[in-house]
Amino acid sequence: MSTKDKILESARQLFFSIGYDKTSVQRIIDDVGIAKGTFYHHFKTKEQLLDELTDALVQSDVDRTNEEILLSDQSALEKFNNMVSKHGDWKANHFDLLYTVLKAYYSDNNHYFRAMMRQKNSRNFAPIFEKIIRQGIEEGVFKTEFPKEMSEMIVRLSNAESEEIMFVMLNYKDFDDPVKEIVRRYHMLIHAMEKILGAQEGAIKVEIEEIMTAFIAFLKTKEV
Repeated sequence: MSTKDKILESARQLFFSIGYDKTSVQRIIDDVGIAKGTFYHHFKTKEQLLDELTDALVQSDVDRTNEEILLSDQSALEKFNNMVSKHGDWKANHFDLLYTVLKAYYSDNNHYFRAMMRQKNSRNFAPIFEKIIRQGIEEGVFKTEFPKEMSEMIVRLSNAESEEIMFVMLNYKDFDDPVKEIVRRYHMLIHAMEKILGAQEGAIKVEIEEIMTAFIAFLKTKEV
């Protein structure tokens, strides 16, 4: 691993463990075991480091999505459903990591990091959704005159609603039935997507209740 990659990996771990705001350049330098000049040879500021780190994190997800979904021979609806459900599938297999990420990512010390990730997600995933939407228009399952704009709206809506859902997860004790609240929000999101795309009701399918029931049960064990 190159020195630059070591710096990026150290920053990733520290941002997720103690937060972006509390991670100083000196802390990263000490963690990697390099001279201050070496750090500034690769990154002029902590903000530049964050920019490159978030680029790398999002690009990895984009590359995987392109390979597994966009470049497949699936129909547009199959691709769209896989795009929507793939993060749920990841959650189902990484409860402990998801819990750690949620606690760090949504802490008060990571506002700037979250903003950067939202920006990069919107910029990188909207073109993928646009290609799928255009395929769906050709196949007659989507009806919209604004595929580019609608793809951007879907990503922004998904980002916003995902944060609300994460809030419910982290504050599940404040809700009489957190799973019901999460499922309701997912259904609202799917309903909005179908309306935006002019798709038939029920065309977009996401099964989330079983995963969320298991995750909330997992969270309760962490509180014991």
